Amino acid sequence: RHAASNAAIAGAVVDMETGFRASIAALGSANTLKVKIKSAKNLRDADWGPFGGDSDPYVRIRIVHDDDHNKEIAVAKTKVINNNGRNPTWNQEFTFPNLEHPGAYTIKLNVLDKDFLTRDDPLGETSVDLGTLTAETGWQEFNDVWIDGYVFKSYLNFALSTGGGWGSTPDEDDTLYVNVKHANGLRNADGWMSGKNDPYCIVSVLDARGSTLGKFQTTVKDEAGTDVEWNEEFTFENLKNPGASRLKLDVYDKDHFSPDDNLGEVIFHLGTLKCHPEPQDFTLALMRHPGKISFSLDNKGQWGYGKRKIGVPPVCDICAIQ
Repeated sequence: RHAASNAAIAGAVVDMETGFRASIAALGSANTLKVKIKSAKNLRDADWGPFGGDSDPYVRIRIVHDDDHNKEIAVAKTKVINNNGRNPTWNQEFTFPNLEHPGAYTIKLNVLDKDFLTRDDPLGETSVDLGTLTAETGWQEFNDVWIDGYVFKSYLNFALSTGGGWGSTPDEDDTLYVNVKHANGLRNADGWMSGKNDPYCIVSVLDARGSTLGKFQTTVKDEAGTDVEWNEEFTFENLKNPGASRLKLDVYDKDHFSPDDNLGEVIFHLGTLKCHPEPQDFTLALMRHPGKISFSLDNKGQWGYGKRKIGVPPVCDICAIQ
């Protein structure tokens, strides 16, 4: 009996230590998102009828990839509020630690009516591009967000927090420095009997909707052929939400008597850029045509993911639960 008791105590201690270490690891994770689901108002009654009663609403939380909402990163849901369908209050918090590229994700919130014999009824939904969040420790409030209805509108109240570990700079616009280095293995757009490519690159920053926020062009490298070197730097200033933006590089062959030939392109999600004081180098394969392009990006350690939290003690490798 003593051996069993000691084993039980040891197991409990291990569980306590594991939970404590997991909590500390989540606290120290720079790429953590906290979500607070507060309340909703004016929800429609999905269970109307003589025997239906009131709706039983809950909120389903999904974190998905920006470019493919079918790719889920994490999911959770609130408790069900029974028979308080129109104006429920949840006041529940959720923590999503160790997100790889939080700025490149979207959070989707679906309000549903819980049914036991049929599929749950949708009561409204909304989403937030996490690249629009700022790196501040407090809550970023989203109050009276429209989720459904046009005459009788429904609203959801919630809050999000990056914990200061990632996001854009609070209360100011950010800057991105781009160095377009070189491209290799380009296709010969002029044909083998018509000389060599005269390549140049158009450098653009686009917002999440595809609108151009800034555009530059490198010099045209006459007769450079299939391998070209630029080493040219460009500065994009006054970016409001850089983590929600994309860098687009379009390589062309300059022609004087016909439209310029496209030699390939790349699109880089700036939500995947780490917060780092030094330039970060990338080499990516071109889309549409063969070849690769090399470039560097620099945010001067002012924005991006992986910021060191202020006031959070470091976690040793032995204690941290990965």
